[in-house]
Amino acid sequence: MNITTASGEGSAASKDSSTSQKGIKTDGNITVTDTDVTISAADDAVHSNAGITIRSGSVEVSSSDDGITASGDLVIDGGTVTVTKSYEGLEAANVTINGGTVSITSSDDGINCAGGSDTTSEDDRPWSTGSDAKLTINGGSVYVNASGDGLDSNGSIYITGGTTIVEGPSASGNGALDKGDGNGCVASITGGTVLAIGTSDMAVNFDSGTQCSALVSLSGSEGTVISADDGSDFSFTATKSFTSVVYSSSSMSQGSTYTIKADSESAGIDFSSSLYYSNVSSMGGGMGGRGGFAGGDMR
Repeated sequence: MNITTASGEGSAASKDSSTSQKGIKTDGNITVTDTDVTISAADDAVHSNAGITIRSGSVEVSSSDDGITASGDLVIDGGTVTVTKSYEGLEAANVTINGGTVSITSSDDGINCAGGSDTTSEDDRPWSTGSDAKLTINGGSVYVNASGDGLDSNGSIYITGGTTIVEGPSASGNGALDKGDGNGCVASITGGTVLAIGTSDMAVNFDSGTQCSALVSLSGSEGTVISADDGSDFSFTATKSFTSVVYSSSSMSQGSTYTIKADSESAGIDFSSSLYYSNVSSMGGGMGGRGGFAGGDMR
């Protein structure tokens, strides 16, 4: 069993304002290896003013604020990470998921990169508001159920592998996917399987990479089964209402047509002229930040 910190303090959640209400906090780096951690906290469950690396083991957290947050990089190489309750699930300057199983439930953003300063906590540090923030998913299994933005980067999103399922907002003003609107900000897909459902007003598709991706207008509610006729046998049963679907898989190829279904409703997708297909008119993504509005408040 191993939890190492360069320096800092670990404390249980407390109603006493003179002590930290964070579960584990440190000014240095946190590394989790071969251990089981369960935390319920009034403030951030796991908080580092530097970086966090989870290599193996199990981390289960519940927080009235953020689940796991780092001022530097948050890297998940393996193990099981479960955020059962949070304002924002994972939050850091950059988030990289290389493997493992990640499950997040949040009342705002599921994963937020470079979200700004958390003004609810004195020792939180502001992140850069530039467009160099990155959310990268290279492998593993990722599930996000968010009332705000699902995957939110104030810079770019890169997905190269694994399976990512996002159940984004059912209310307007946020999107299942949200990238920055600065120069060079992209939502890139080069591998893996992605399903992202949410509202249509802020829906965005991937716009870079080597793998086909479709954004279609489809609606459903809890219990609706979403599937595609791409030969992958992928299907997912929604737990909440939605009006748009983003789907990408390595089973789809340019020059072909496919159908995405939500129970009896269906949408045809045509990749004859592009890797990216959309029949949704939306306000687009932009820097959702914390709070989830286009050109958001950077918090």
